[in-house]
Amino acid sequence: MSSMVPLRFFNPATDDQAVTWLDYAARVGYLAKGLVYGLVGVLAGKAAIEVGNSPPGQEDAFQAIIEAPFGRVILGLTAVGILGYVVWRATQVILDPDGKGDGWKGWFIRGGYAISGLAYLVMGFQAGTFAWRGTTYDVGDAAGNATGSEKATGLMLGIPFGWIPVILAGAVFVGIGFHHFWRSWTAKFMKDYDHTEMSDAERKVVRPIGVIGLAARGVTFLLIGLFLIRAGWWQNAGQVKGLEGAFESLLGYTWGWIALLALAIGFVLYGLYCVSRAKYRRFVEGEV
Repeated sequence: MSSMVPLRFFNPATDDQAVTWLDYAARVGYLAKGLVYGLVGVLAGKAAIEVGNSPPGQEDAFQAIIEAPFGRVILGLTAVGILGYVVWRATQVILDPDGKGDGWKGWFIRGGYAISGLAYLVMGFQAGTFAWRGTTYDVGDAAGNATGSEKATGLMLGIPFGWIPVILAGAVFVGIGFHHFWRSWTAKFMKDYDHTEMSDAERKVVRPIGVIGLAARGVTFLLIGLFLIRAGWWQNAGQVKGLEGAFESLLGYTWGWIALLALAIGFVLYGLYCVSRAKYRRFVEGEV
């Protein structure tokens, strides 16, 4: 058992306050993630069971929050929580509290944290914008215009050799998907928890929740990555699909609703996994 080394910030005399501040930011961030992905899972399950329902995306989860009592306030707080998670990701990249190191492998992992942080920065900005205006409804989207992902991909494909970075972006998503599968298979995420704060029963519950939840997230990353690669290969931005498109692609098969239902359950469990991280994750260097 290695000793746990507290995070070192700018002034050693205020380490305790700094660590506590980061703790709160990270834990609130995990709670916000858990709420969003748990809702996405519930909505996906509803779409799988009820014929005619469109598969949900991230914005549908935001809309469900807005429509709840005090929904705009809750979504605004969710946006703040997501930005807290962005702060944690930035800390992982810059200060390396997880001890990934300065070698090529360490910086590769920290680069992944940076990409994740940027993605959640966009998510947090969207949540805050929707909370401010009170809806996720967009007249342009209703008119059938291209999504943000399609527009960005279209701009990239419009420059010489722009298909190359599009395919590389797809490969990154595929890699992230396989990384989720690896974390699910090995269950190494359990090393991030403060086991002294968990009972045996809690450990037995958290492990399968994380295993199934991470696998479900891996599937969607893999599908989104493959769509990007196809868009780059055929130089067609219309091939790009986000989370909603990944869900919808499953419904194109005879028994696709079963696959979507399984994925929906996985997303609900991923939401619970995020909540468990909010409560029990160690935000210090070293292993238990």
